[in-house]
Amino acid sequence: MNRLHNKKALVIGGSTGIGREVCRLFAQEGADVAVGDHGREKAGASLIAELANSGRDVLQCDVDVRSEEQVKAVIDLAIARFGHLDILVNNAGMSQVGTEDLGRPFAELSPEEWQAGIDQNLNLTANVTRAALVDITQAVGGRIVFVTSVTGPVVTAPVSQASPMTLANSGSVEPYTVSPRIGNSEA
Repeated sequence: MNRLHNKKALVIGGSTGIGREVCRLFAQEGADVAVGDHGREKAGASLIAELANSGRDVLQCDVDVRSEEQVKAVIDLAIARFGHLDILVNNAGMSQVGTEDLGRPFAELSPEEWQAGIDQNLNLTANVTRAALVDITQAVGGRIVFVTSVTGPVVTAPVSQASPMTLANSGSVEPYTVSPRIGNSEA
């Protein structure tokens, strides 16, 4: 254990689900963790209380990652608190079961609904990555992790009925999860 001793991490979408477990594991492995999420204050607060018992420095951040200004503010807050960032986990953005667009045929989506899906998945990932990139690439062993769902294409097949969130994730984010080119080809 302690594989992440004194590493500093920001987990976007960290209050619930996969992100919550990532935060727990990072703290168990010795990392200080900033938990970024939007509209999940209660879940975030319970996680922060739990992680505080691990002896690690933890920080809860409410951030709407569609807003470049809020993203920059959260990155700056985490860096001010921890001194730098070593790890960024992009875990936000997905289609939520029970929302209007899930299962609606693609042809029925308005341009505004399509754009909202792109903003919720692809653009938010770019916003967060861009904002943290300089600090992460300067860190020794810095890492950026993209989390996408392997079930999205299965759940919403055929493509004519896929949600914009699924199409954005499977077609635009997943190829970069294997080998993102972030400007330092020697890393």
